[in-house]
Amino acid sequence: MTSSTTKNNTNNTAVVDLQLNDPVNVIRSTHQMYFEGIVAHLGPVKFGDRSNDWVGVRLTGNSVGLGKNDGSVQSERYFRCSPQGGVFVRKNKVIR
Repeated sequence: MTSSTTKNNTNNTAVVDLQLNDPVNVIRSTHQMYFEGIVAHLGPVKFGDRSNDWVGVRLTGNSVGLGKNDGSVQSERYFRCSPQGGVFVRKNKVIR
């Protein structure tokens, strides 16, 4: 069993130690609404900088269909989900 530690960054946004399949909420740009989902990818991506700061989330519940991709970006597959069923965000946008 693993534990998750919550920390605060300078923007008071929750940052967490994540594992694949963790249930999470993703802060949307309005900061008043959230996507819900499951962590499906952790680490670098080819479409952004090479940092390990990226989280791919397979959306669940009422968030299904509100995403931006199907787990792939620019022909690179990171995880599988329905069309518009996934998002990629920085860790500081994820709350566990």
